[in-house]
Amino acid sequence: MIKIGVGVYGYANATSGNNVGVEGQSESPDGRGVLGIAKATTGSNTGVEGISDSPDGVAVRGYARATSGFTTGVRGQSASTEGRGVTGYADATSGHTEGVTGESESTEGVGVVGNANATSGATKGVNGVSWSTGGTGVAGYAGATSGATRGVNGVSESTEGVGVDGWAFATSGATTGVSGTSDSTEGTGVLGNASATSGATRGVTGGSASTEGTGVDGSARATSGATRGVSGMSASTEGIGVLGSANAATGLTIGVAGWSGSTQGIAVRGEVGAVSAIPIVARGAAGQTANLQEWQNDAGKPLAVIDKDGNLGIGSLRIAKDGNNFAFLNADGTKIAVLDSGGNLLLKGKVNEKAWK
Repeated sequence: MIKIGVGVYGYANATSGNNVGVEGQSESPDGRGVLGIAKATTGSNTGVEGISDSPDGVAVRGYARATSGFTTGVRGQSASTEGRGVTGYADATSGHTEGVTGESESTEGVGVVGNANATSGATKGVNGVSWSTGGTGVAGYAGATSGATRGVNGVSESTEGVGVDGWAFATSGATTGVSGTSDSTEGTGVLGNASATSGATRGVTGGSASTEGTGVDGSARATSGATRGVSGMSASTEGIGVLGSANAATGLTIGVAGWSGSTQGIAVRGEVGAVSAIPIVARGAAGQTANLQEWQNDAGKPLAVIDKDGNLGIGSLRIAKDGNNFAFLNADGTKIAVLDSGGNLLLKGKVNEKAWK
């Protein structure tokens, strides 16, 4: 069989068995078993192409048999400023297809490694894109049911780098920049570790441009145990374990929201390990006009408040600082009683006899 325009063509026509169309072998420590070069400077040419018609087949496979050393099964390299070292393309429009998949049997192995060696620029070690409405740009799966496994691990050595960056481009819908899931009893869905001991580092940062989006969403699905939807930790003396920032200048925005559906649950808890630390701080803006804190019912009606000046309000009653005394005010601000510094209660109006029930 003659193939027009093909430098080397190998055809293994057996329909079973571990047959090989083309095989190359090199005994040199720097050699190449098979080298394909597409010299044309234009067009969508291909250095090496593999095609398999089998439902279980492999189009191109590289096997590094050495049991030690920094070996590489398949390596792709591109000198173009817009090139791709390796591209995997699964063109089926349905089914559990995979553009690129990597596997490692080693206890210290890595299934897929992406290495962007440039020391500047918006480089990406691994970039995944999916156009499907139910697709995943990058999916990492750690199949071991125990141990400190990681579905996806990203590391950046740059002072402005990002270990893992997830971006959901859609401007509406319940989109997710990065999603992590772990089924292990000691697992972590998403782990972000900023190891620098100074600077405004972030273990995990999430951003969403959608009107219904979520910057970072953590879900602990186990129905028992001390699970955490999102856990943040900072070892810095000026660090923040979890930071929520709602940057919109209007609307009912929320920096951090906590919700619990358990009959014994806690939506938000502040806990300290040092006796001199403060569990929860509410800090207003310069020139604060709104209340610092509010306790509301399910309809959003304030039942008790701490106003901008630190005065306590319960229902329609307000307790405010009045010099060295405390004044009790009604809804329109009228002073109805004063508790002085000596503990004396001064009442305005008449004291009526009324039986307690």
